[in-house]
Amino acid sequence: MRITVIIFLCIAICFSLGACDAGLRVVGFELVTYPHKLFYVIGVDSEIDIDGGTVQIVTIDDKKHPERMRADQMSYSRLDVEHEIDFSTEGIYLVTVSWSPDFFVAFPVQVVSLDEIRRIAELEVEN
Repeated sequence: MRITVIIFLCIAICFSLGACDAGLRVVGFELVTYPHKLFYVIGVDSEIDIDGGTVQIVTIDDKKHPERMRADQMSYSRLDVEHEIDFSTEGIYLVTVSWSPDFFVAFPVQVVSLDEIRRIAELEVEN
């Protein structure tokens, strides 16, 4: 009985001292800037590059906390980056960056062939 009372008092003291700061509660998550690279070339690129992207976490007190997206921090960052990009198949793919299952943003990237790049370059030269 005595141990139960002591545990209850310790928990009550922790909460009363502000261990659970309501101002840190996340209420929003926004994409501020896209990564530098949104186009990938078949046979040249084989992994996603999120460098240059920025998201921001919005807390209940309406403060905004920016987080840079960097490839070298993907393994230990608070951000989770998910995609199903097939770097050998042309198409538009969706990349999802999440803070938690409830807070995420998504942006498209495109995989193109070298032939398509050459075709576009030739059209620009003609015009």
